[in-house]
Amino acid sequence: MDEYLSFLQRKQKTHIVSGFECDKLNKKLFVFQNFIVKRALRAGKYAIFADCGLGKTLMQLEWAQKIIEKEQKPIIILAPLAVTKQTILEGDKFGYQVEKYSENHTLENKIYITNGEKFKIYRKAKQC
Repeated sequence: MDEYLSFLQRKQKTHIVSGFECDKLNKKLFVFQNFIVKRALRAGKYAIFADCGLGKTLMQLEWAQKIIEKEQKPIIILAPLAVTKQTILEGDKFGYQVEKYSENHTLENKIYITNGEKFKIYRKAKQC
């Protein structure tokens, strides 16, 4: 039995924390949203599976803004076509500058959004 338990323990996956701590977030976040964004930033690799109406876009934009501030690099969000315009409008509503990405852009430290189908890397990966 000990051999089997030892085998299971060797197979057990652990998460390596690769993010960073962040104390000050957008004051418009609800307490649960604040918790989720802090946890996502700390984890480094994270997915937010929240139901409709719980503010996924706001959490995503706050996460993106904190990454930009920390890393001094742009963020490009790939989204369905209908979601890109909605995200830009939500960004305006909550104080984030979200720009529609085009291949002609000189990327600055901003949040960009585009339809995944228009993104070259996505198209190449989809063909494989």
